[in-house]
Amino acid sequence: MSVRYGDQSAELKHIRADDAGGQGRWSFSSQQATLRRLDKAFRAFFDRVKAGRTPGFPRFKGRGRFDSVEWPKDGDGCRWDSQPEHPTATYVRLQGIGHVRVHQHRPVRGRVKTISVKREGSRW
Repeated sequence: MSVRYGDQSAELKHIRADDAGGQGRWSFSSQQATLRRLDKAFRAFFDRVKAGRTPGFPRFKGRGRFDSVEWPKDGDGCRWDSQPEHPTATYVRLQGIGHVRVHQHRPVRGRVKTISVKREGSRW
């Protein structure tokens, strides 16, 4: 029997309902994106096993080693916006965290679709 993304995503609904102050306060879409990354890692592992190559089992990465979080859709747990009191600075509002200043390497053209946040040092 294999555990796939769909099974884990369905179980996530129950976990969030039972732990509203913990897991339930974070963005469901962000948690689903993390489950997709996990599913992708294990699919690649089993594909390598089937091909007869050295598989390289996916390793557990503790909280301190996971350096990015993804919100797959603007408006679903995150919002790309600027603060009225800081008209020249750009911020992103993240569910459960608050407003975080964005360091832009280039101007954004078009509409923001996906937001990824990478941790710098020990801070988010």
